[in-house]
Amino acid sequence: MTLTGWIFDAYPEEKGMAVWLVDRAGTSHKLATTFSPSFFLDSIPDAVRDALSRIQVPIEISETRRKDLYSNEERNVAQVTIHCPVAYPQIVAQLQRQFPEREFFTCDIDVESLFFYRTGLFPLAKVEIEATDGFILEWDVYDNPWSLDTPCRRSLSWNSALPAAI
Repeated sequence: MTLTGWIFDAYPEEKGMAVWLVDRAGTSHKLATTFSPSFFLDSIPDAVRDALSRIQVPIEISETRRKDLYSNEERNVAQVTIHCPVAYPQIVAQLQRQFPEREFFTCDIDVESLFFYRTGLFPLAKVEIEATDGFILEWDVYDNPWSLDTPCRRSLSWNSALPAAI
């Protein structure tokens, strides 16, 4: 099935991301796609490797090189990929408490933003998505974040008046 519309929302689920698309008629479609967020560490000593092996979700560790934001120089780092996006924030927080002496990189970026950065999708992007049984096979983005073709014109209202007694 091919759907054309706008990315309305994305959030982590057990095995990937839920992506909500609103088509031109205003119909919402919940779709799913695989996604595994990653963060980077200055190194993976045995104690960190042991802690990662005790976590009950699939984790992958690989060595890579990345440019340091402050020095603008390439450096060796360990990439830690968590194959359960909903567990990512808790795992990162636990590791940071356990190993405050380690340098963590990109771990303060929320899963939704990591998903958008890695995929090139973004909120309100006009897209064409090929999906089967609610699972995204591929997508094409027809917008850029700086020049949006605005989605259907449904309006939301919000009453900002606060109750008298709080």
